[in-house]
Amino acid sequence: MAQKNKESIYWILVGLYGGILLIALLYLRFPVEKFRQYCEYLVEKTLPGVNCDIARVSYDFPLGLHFMKMQIRDADDALLLEDSRFSMAPAWGSLTNTYAVESQAFGGSHSALLSVNDGEDGIAFNELQIDNLAIEKIPAFAAMDRPITGILSGNGTALLSRRELRTTRIEGKFLLADGSYELSRPLFLMSNIELPQTTFRLFFSEGVAQLSEGKLRTPKVDGDFQGSFTIAESLVASRLNVTGNLTPKAPLFPDSKQLQAVVSGVQRRYRSEELPFKLGGTLGRPSFIFSK
Repeated sequence: MAQKNKESIYWILVGLYGGILLIALLYLRFPVEKFRQYCEYLVEKTLPGVNCDIARVSYDFPLGLHFMKMQIRDADDALLLEDSRFSMAPAWGSLTNTYAVESQAFGGSHSALLSVNDGEDGIAFNELQIDNLAIEKIPAFAAMDRPITGILSGNGTALLSRRELRTTRIEGKFLLADGSYELSRPLFLMSNIELPQTTFRLFFSEGVAQLSEGKLRTPKVDGDFQGSFTIAESLVASRLNVTGNLTPKAPLFPDSKQLQAVVSGVQRRYRSEELPFKLGGTLGRPSFIFSK
């Protein structure tokens, strides 16, 4: 009963605050342009070293704000984030430092509880939900010579360093759909790796992404994997250390008896339909061998 009374009082206060704010805005003919510039200033204050541009800001009763066509760039004018619609409102029980946010960045639709504390470097994203994020729209991936594409969805938590303008921690479970990566040299007569559906757990900290419980399903092979991905300043130089097993399917050998014979020989050597593999090298120049 006490908890319900507390919730009722909170929402009554929110409603009163929102009503008073809305009336004040209408009465004073709120200077929208100055408020838009003030929002840009707040973003730049929260993330030192960035430049923020917001095309339009709109108000959503009682306490919501929508930032339309928001761009955030670093000091060298490199694009860090482009969001067609970023929305935020105070989370229940907090009118100061925790916000429910929604984003349409990178072609998807995402949400989280965002926490910012004065005097602390990190911005925490709890209850993070990512839906239909297009990997190729992330600036670091878009700049690669050989494209990596795919649609990423998942849930977890993340931590962003305001001082360093980078993500310092991610933990969650993710699904990559319609993934594709162009190879530097053919593998099984394939010039591209196609990943219609891949699931994995990710723990990222101190520049290293740990992958576990990886499962991939394709028309040509099924597999499981685990390992690590060490991020370099240049994404193509990031190092791969992944192991796992692949199970080839009949469509892998449509017109190549030679390829079928090679794969069958490896299966006989390991006395299993599953082929153990190691993926190494870098993202720009990956290496692949059958080995335990």
